[in-house]
Amino acid sequence: MNQTFTGTVISLKNLQTATVEIVTTNLHPKYHVPYKNKKKIRAHYETTEEAIINWLIQYFQENNIKEISLESGELVAIYQDNKTTLLKKVIDKYEFQNIKDYLVKATKQSSLTTERLKSLSNPNSPKKEFALKLGDKVVIESSRPHSATKRFIVVEKLNQT
Repeated sequence: MNQTFTGTVISLKNLQTATVEIVTTNLHPKYHVPYKNKKKIRAHYETTEEAIINWLIQYFQENNIKEISLESGELVAIYQDNKTTLLKKVIDKYEFQNIKDYLVKATKQSSLTTERLKSLSNPNSPKKEFALKLGDKVVIESSRPHSATKRFIVVEKLNQT
């Protein structure tokens, strides 16, 4: 038996862990008035390397980036017009961490280029969204609802209209 909830991402711990707020409306037993009950659940979001690569390719193209490199622990972007800037000053915290994590952990190289990413990418795979952002609506699920060591997994990211 699986437990499934829909909630909102309210914080991101790292690339694969988010805190999701579940809001339910209950009827007060004594006063018979509705009240909101908020519960925070830590959920894990597991992405494939292919999804990360596709997201990075899209990010490079949207921002006219030629190369991103790691210099003295800082991410530096080199744009198509050869201007350089520290990424920490330009992009959202979650995007910065995603790029840095991928560069350090997955590629074990000091720089990424669009050409390198395209060579790693499988052109037949569908383009997927990459990571969760604050405010995203998600569906989370636990296959062990009565266990003391529950593990919630983000199973779907809902489209916001």
